[in-house]
Amino acid sequence: MMRLTLPEPEIDDNDGFTPETDLFGYKPFGERLANVVENIDERLVILLDGAWGSGKTVFLKQWMGELRKRQVPVIYHDAFANDYQNDAFISLASDVHAYAAKELDAKKGATKNFLEKSKKAGVALMPVATNLGIRLGTLGILNFEDLQDAGEGIKDAVKAVSDESAKLAEKAIAARISGRSNELAAIEAFRTSLRELATALAEKQATQSTEDEDAPIKPLVIVIDELDRCRPDYAIAVIESIKHLFSVDGVCFVLSCDYGQMAAVIHGAYGAGDGFSGQRYFEKFYNIKMTLPDRETRAKRRSVRYSGYVTKQLGLDKYSDGYQRLEYYLSRYAKTKNMSLREIERVASQVALYLSSGAPTTDVLGVIVG
Repeated sequence: MMRLTLPEPEIDDNDGFTPETDLFGYKPFGERLANVVENIDERLVILLDGAWGSGKTVFLKQWMGELRKRQVPVIYHDAFANDYQNDAFISLASDVHAYAAKELDAKKGATKNFLEKSKKAGVALMPVATNLGIRLGTLGILNFEDLQDAGEGIKDAVKAVSDESAKLAEKAIAARISGRSNELAAIEAFRTSLRELATALAEKQATQSTEDEDAPIKPLVIVIDELDRCRPDYAIAVIESIKHLFSVDGVCFVLSCDYGQMAAVIHGAYGAGDGFSGQRYFEKFYNIKMTLPDRETRAKRRSVRYSGYVTKQLGLDKYSDGYQRLEYYLSRYAKTKNMSLREIERVASQVALYLSSGAPTTDVLGVIVG
């Protein structure tokens, strides 16, 4: 059977880099990156830069398998899949708790403490309007000119509700200001609980690999993928939450994105003034920037290998009379246009759509270059 879209590569959690999935020879780079992460004992945020369609997600899934082989605890957060949520802190904390609950005792110890401290920090971070259960932005929407046809009783009731809501809001804001020290304490308690949880997870992994009590404690690694594909305000909230809330000793973040695209997202959100630079602002949120091996140096080999992989995965090799020509033309065109992996996939999908309609293979070149 023919497919129109490429299936997700089958990469088990503990596979690491295998000849079947490591099409572009990223294993040496992945091992070096794992060495960096494995040997740190400080808070660290690594930016993994790669162009759109360069295979970052597949690389990360293989790389996380490599970490698991080394008994390094690792959590995966897909920012694009989670950007329907409004609260980046809750989203990240939920993933951490879910992983800890699976690896440790969910109802006691570091896991239970982390959940309790997360709840309190979440309340401290909650906007005043949400905390009240009202929307302050709607208080000024009620225009009494719009209620000209309503009875006086209704008008008086609406005004009373608006006045009372405003008073409640003022009280809540005053309480928030006077209770600022309690909020800061809740946030610091959360950070402490995260450090303790990271240590507990690392100790469990260490006992599984060695009986040496002096074995080094490895960090908890949290991978944030698809950062540049998600909703801009959520992407910014994620990196700001990492910087201000999750940055603790024993925890290493790896942010995967297209650096230029992410800088443009930040500039679009904050760059009202001419002096603002999205790139410089973004630089505040990571310590080290690493880039997937240069696409240009691998372009020829990558195009050939991936063109062959895609045509087989889509079932185009059943067109035996034109298959070799199809793979050849696709790889040549991809090299000429310096296409990303995603672009090669899309062209191949167009070819599959064309051929599945019963069109002749002799016209496939026109589909590729069209």
